[in-house]
Amino acid sequence: MKSIQLSTPHLLVAVGLPGSGKTTFCQRFSDTFRAPFINASSFGHDSKTNVDLSLAVLSEIMKTQQTILYEGETDLRRERQELAKFGREHGYEVLFIWVQTDESMANARATRRSKSNPVPLSSEEFRQKSAKFSPLHPTEKSLVISGMHTHASQAKVVLKRLTENTARVSTNLRPAERPASAPSRRSVIIR
Repeated sequence: MKSIQLSTPHLLVAVGLPGSGKTTFCQRFSDTFRAPFINASSFGHDSKTNVDLSLAVLSEIMKTQQTILYEGETDLRRERQELAKFGREHGYEVLFIWVQTDESMANARATRRSKSNPVPLSSEEFRQKSAKFSPLHPTEKSLVISGMHTHASQAKVVLKRLTENTARVSTNLRPAERPASAPSRRSVIIR
């Protein structure tokens, strides 16, 4: 396994329709790079409790200054803004990863029982959740990956953006402010 170390810790937030591939991407990225992954839905069915518990866990993990993957209540722009503010208050750079899959494929995945989806949505639940989803606004720091591509191609896109983000942060600092341990050209280290 490889680990990912960034000069600025990132909160990578997966967003998209149910069944788009958010959880699969996060689990694989987490396994590949040994980054913590918090999935709010794993705390139960009550969305308010899920958010509260996931933010409490997220707050504790943020003390480590590791890059973290998060999947939770992010359908509305307001929810994403609150999460981004929470991340920044803890010293994190927040990047939304919009996992896109065509609606018919997402519907088929979300409404089918499988090992990775033991409690599928009904077609009506999928329709309601899809209608609630608010596409990311251009002002939200984000990138788009396909939920139909291989994990390797998805990870490549994300790593490229992380490299660009951390390089931009490092070059915005005066030389005396740059961390001595951070590489000057590349701030992403994969071990």
